Amino acid sequence: MDKQMWDIEGLEPEDLLNAVLGSMRMSGVLLHDAAGTILGFWGNEAAKRYGIPIDEFRGKTLRDMLPAECAEARIATITEVARTGEEALETFEVEFPAGRFTFEAASSRIMSDGGPRVVVCLRDITELQQSQAELREVAEKYETIVEGMDHPIYVLKPDGEIEFINTEGAQRLGLTQNEMIGKSIWDYFPEDAVREIKRDIATVTEEDRPAEWERQTPVAGVMCWFHTRLIPLHDEEGKVVRVLGISMDITKRKEAEEAIGLREETEHAFRKQLEALHDVSIELTKAESVRELFRMAVELGRSRLGFDRLAFWLAGDDVNMFTGTCGTDEQGNTIEEWDMTRVAPQDRLIMELVSNQLPLAIVKRGSRGDGYLQRINASMQALAPLRDAEKIIGFASADNLLTDNPITPQDGEVLKLLASAVGHLYKRKLAEQQLQSKNVALHELLEAVEIKKAELGRNVQANVDSTVVPLLNDLWAKIDSSARPHLDAVLKALGDITSPFASKLSGKCSNLSPAEMRIAHLIASGMATKDIARYQHTAPATVSKQRESIRRKLELTGKKISLSSYLKSLLGDSPVR
Repeated sequence: MDKQMWDIEGLEPEDLLNAVLGSMRMSGVLLHDAAGTILGFWGNEAAKRYGIPIDEFRGKTLRDMLPAECAEARIATITEVARTGEEALETFEVEFPAGRFTFEAASSRIMSDGGPRVVVCLRDITELQQSQAELREVAEKYETIVEGMDHPIYVLKPDGEIEFINTEGAQRLGLTQNEMIGKSIWDYFPEDAVREIKRDIATVTEEDRPAEWERQTPVAGVMCWFHTRLIPLHDEEGKVVRVLGISMDITKRKEAEEAIGLREETEHAFRKQLEALHDVSIELTKAESVRELFRMAVELGRSRLGFDRLAFWLAGDDVNMFTGTCGTDEQGNTIEEWDMTRVAPQDRLIMELVSNQLPLAIVKRGSRGDGYLQRINASMQALAPLRDAEKIIGFASADNLLTDNPITPQDGEVLKLLASAVGHLYKRKLAEQQLQSKNVALHELLEAVEIKKAELGRNVQANVDSTVVPLLNDLWAKIDSSARPHLDAVLKALGDITSPFASKLSGKCSNLSPAEMRIAHLIASGMATKDIARYQHTAPATVSKQRESIRRKLELTGKKISLSSYLKSLLGDSPVR
């Protein structure tokens, strides 16, 4: 080394060397012989820092300065470097008065007149190791956090290359971290999803801002919902070079939201069905017959309550047989099924319904039979008991053959309520029809009694007028005048007896005088004018005038209507001729 290069005015060579060492962040430089003896040490500031006077280094061996184990290891390295000339780099710890320190020692050989020498450049890496330890601790914490996450976390380059992905993210795709790092994210998703991911990464890198969204994405063939957030990562110059992605699986949350929405929708629809059922029940009360009741129940059940197909069956005298009423064919038309029968033991569900063991049944029986029967059995079916106030009298059935829309439990409850309403109305309508039939029979009987009564009255009146009265009149003409008052009393008594039969005529001919009323009654009984004149002890001409007066008051003048027939019709005897 040229000594002149250290000859700088106003600056000692050792100070210059210490300054150089400081700029290189070196703690000191030692010169050893091949045995490890310290021949020289440069680094005043370092000596002060570690609390060891610099003069104490020179002339000592490493065994004097370091713990035995560390000293022997250092001497072995120095000896090897002096012998072979190969450089060595190692770290070691040493305890000084100022504390415990870690050094990195770079050893290299130089040749001198006195033999090989070893220059050891020391660098204090205590703080560096502490920083590295802290960084490792932080990194381990972050790794623990990232690996403990139950959702994918990843770092991507703008071109889609995966620089990092946690275990959860790799396992979602059925792979390991090592299998994915360095690969392209595009390789693991279908084309549509790749286009969306590329667009999202471009937005984050170009606009240098985070972005987040909720989206359904296929992962390993399964559609999942993710809430994804992408965050731009920058280099030292502030350029976006990577994107950090966090994708939280929100599939269960979405399913819960959908379930809540579906439940609310179902509850709303159920309320609407119940409101419609109330209106349907009122409409059914307007049915005029049992047949009309069941026909209306089928039609309103389909149009207002939303049933696909509907039918009602009534129990017969044989508890195992059921008779059809009204139903729906496979084209959706309402049909009469009163001539159809169904055997209950062939269907376990029906038997359980009618035996009151099952309040409601909604089933999908599975395909059985051929053709139409196979389609019926493959559809969903609901069965509900048909009840009156006391017992089960049949059942209602519904299926989804036409539209294939599912039959919900709410539909089943509505069917059960409809069947109950129809059962009660059927019992009431049946009682009304039976009562109506009895009323008709009673009315007919009363009419027959009235006819018989009228006929009896007319017969009595006719017999009295045609037989008894003429005889009494003849007798009246032949007896002594002193006895005639007694005979008049007899005639009056006969008139009183027959007066109930004449009252009908008087009620309908109130504008006739008493004499005309008596003549009208005799005409109605079938007596001719001369007979009436003899009966009344008057002239036939007088009777004729009274007949004309009766016709006028009854507004029969000029009409070709027999007075006798007209008066008989008023008594209910015969039609007017």
